[in-house]
Amino acid sequence: METNTIDWPPERWEEYIKKYPDAKQFRNRPLPNHADFKALFSGVTATGVDN
Repeated sequence: METNTIDWPPERWEEYIKKYPDAKQFRNRPLPNHADFKALFSGVTATGVDN
């Protein structure tokens, strides 16, 4: 089932929100422009330190 949310463990969210407090709004709700992100980043994979 697709939820259009970011599936991170709680500890990763806490770390990210410390750096980017405005991202807290996306922790428990779907991304508002999910279709656009899917079109832009479909098939993209991060490797190395960016993974």
